[in-house]
Amino acid sequence: MTKNRFLLIAIALLFVLSSCNQTSSESKNSDTAVYDRVLKSGTLRACFLTYPPSCMKDTKTGEMSGIFVDVLQKACDNLGLKLEWTEEVGWASQIEGLESDRYDIVGSPVWANPTRGKLTTMSIPVYYSGIGIYVRANDDRLRQILI
Repeated sequence: MTKNRFLLIAIALLFVLSSCNQTSSESKNSDTAVYDRVLKSGTLRACFLTYPPSCMKDTKTGEMSGIFVDVLQKACDNLGLKLEWTEEVGWASQIEGLESDRYDIVGSPVWANPTRGKLTTMSIPVYYSGIGIYVRANDDRLRQILI
């Protein structure tokens, strides 16, 4: 990746940090609470969802690896922040942890949906993952739907 791309990701990360732990009903003063705390402490606390090849944890060593791990680590390096992986979460509990201040960011890929979009701020995509429909060449059952 180029230096400019990492800079763009770092800027997006800062934007996400400034509001990822906020709901729309909270005051403007609390919008900067996470951002200020992260800068003051020098540590970004990230939760994760195991989602290969984007985010994985070695069960023997505890070492994190994957595309998102590398991107988030590089962004933290560029910003002079320490990255701390706090906990593994499930799809349903990731927003709860942001709201209860257990971590500052979800450090693994998350598909945007209306609920997540309402309660958090999504960053720019690191990459896109397509969804495809695959059928046998001679299977005509879906032809009317797909055409």
